[in-house]
Amino acid sequence: MKSIINIFRLALLLVVFSVSVCIAQPMSHSHNDYLQSVPFWNAYGAGSNSVEADVFLQKNQLFVAHTQAEINTKTLRKTYLEPINELITNGELKGRELQLLIDVKTKAITTLKAIEAEISQFPALTKQSSPLKIIISGNRPKDFATYPAYLLFDFQETGEFDKTKFERVGMVSYAFQRFSKWNGKGRLTHADEVKLKEVIDKVHQSGKKIRFWASPDNPTAWFTLSEMGVDFINTDKPFECTAYIKSLKGSLASSKYPKPSTEFEPKSINKKGVFIVIGDGCGLAQWSTAMINSGPLNVEKIKHIGLSKTQSADDYTTDSAAGGTAIASGEKTNNRYIGKDPQGKPLSSLFELSETNDFFKGIVTTDNIAGATPAAFYAHVQDRDSTLSITEFLNQSSVNIVIGQASLAQKNIIAQKYHLINKEDKSAELKGLKNAVLFDKLPFITENRGDFLGNSTVFALQEITRSNKDFVIMIENGHIDGAGHANKSTEMLNEVLDLDHTVGLIMAFIDKNPECTLIVTADHETGGATLPHADKNGNPEVRFHSDDHTGIPVPVFAYGAGADLFSGIYENTQINKKILELLKNY
Repeated sequence: MKSIINIFRLALLLVVFSVSVCIAQPMSHSHNDYLQSVPFWNAYGAGSNSVEADVFLQKNQLFVAHTQAEINTKTLRKTYLEPINELITNGELKGRELQLLIDVKTKAITTLKAIEAEISQFPALTKQSSPLKIIISGNRPKDFATYPAYLLFDFQETGEFDKTKFERVGMVSYAFQRFSKWNGKGRLTHADEVKLKEVIDKVHQSGKKIRFWASPDNPTAWFTLSEMGVDFINTDKPFECTAYIKSLKGSLASSKYPKPSTEFEPKSINKKGVFIVIGDGCGLAQWSTAMINSGPLNVEKIKHIGLSKTQSADDYTTDSAAGGTAIASGEKTNNRYIGKDPQGKPLSSLFELSETNDFFKGIVTTDNIAGATPAAFYAHVQDRDSTLSITEFLNQSSVNIVIGQASLAQKNIIAQKYHLINKEDKSAELKGLKNAVLFDKLPFITENRGDFLGNSTVFALQEITRSNKDFVIMIENGHIDGAGHANKSTEMLNEVLDLDHTVGLIMAFIDKNPECTLIVTADHETGGATLPHADKNGNPEVRFHSDDHTGIPVPVFAYGAGADLFSGIYENTQINKKILELLKNY
């Protein structure tokens, strides 16, 4: 049995290495730890910093058990003192505090005397520099002062604190039910929250840490207690609770969106046109994250809203190739196919259908110009990874402006037909029919991308005005999808804010040109994002349930001429059909 425990222990040490240097706040308290399948090591491996053992003195031995009737072979010495002593002696607890709460279930004086005698056999546990804090709970003596300094006590009385007695207090513990009947669903009543906050603040003002026993034991409760400042979260699920606490900071989406630098005064050009703005991977949860954190958004001013069903021809969950093709061509296709139907026949995109009317056409993307979504508007391939072939299709197209990422090989291809405008100076006059602004790499906006999308959109609007033609423009933020795949909540939030800023610029243009239309949608949702909570600063907690696309319907926002066409629930292919209905009137 000991060899099995040692193997288990070695595996767990690898898991806890990252938390051994920096202790998370708050910390999980493994309640009734001896009931775990592997006592102590389960909690320690999970990263818990506090474990609890109910102790019975029977026949001069200290047993750990829930009730006297459940006493078996588990002793305080073998289950807790020996493994903790070994960790300390070997230096494996360096930089990590550990708390052992001994809940005395038999007579206080005699049981404590036995506990003191047992612990005294392990000098590493009792010296002043020990990383172990031993706290006596349950049946305690009235006078703490007569016991060794290494024994601290769990304070459970309410009212004013006895300052002299309080010097020997290691932690304050109260029954949660003393203050609230909340079961961990929904939220605390305001009255209960006030009561709990008062006692938490009082304990903290005394310089001590607090826990509540018999508190609800689920993520909503862990979040709530954490937000209120509880130091030790009582749990019977040390792995789940500790993992949740450790991930909470990274799950809170905070705004780091830079103040946009775009200066733009739209002009009335007396022309018609459609802006198709795609937030790659941007579902309702993504928009909601931005609304909660930084609303009201520009999209919240839009009154005509629909839902798009995103399934591809061959899968419940689409990829960007099939999703983009459905919007661009109005036909479902297989995942990975761009601009081709499931049988491999080319499909005509909105850009190609508008060629006969001599429309001005443009692509702006934070992604590669041959990325699946933009490519769906001009290319025809059966493999979205055929980047150079896709770029060749761009040369064969009638797209007037292209702005996005490109490799050196792509630049060499596109330079054969496009005038490459210096990315530092996008104020050049149109030269010929085709112009491109190409970047080597566009990082997340939290990584100093700057106002690329806004500036590029303004450049496109200026080129539309200069061309004096009706138009179809596709604008994409592809980084929302990247944030969803990486489960990065803050990056996701800020990319949505960047997209919304671009939406605002286009809405201002449409206000001056009311015969134009804006459609804001997504090819799919990425990450299965949910928003269970938000902290006191309005930072939503984003929990991703996938690192891939999902089949959740995505919103469609429509503004300007014919916006009412886009209300309702429909297949993603209908977005194309509704746009074509608009174009018929041009």
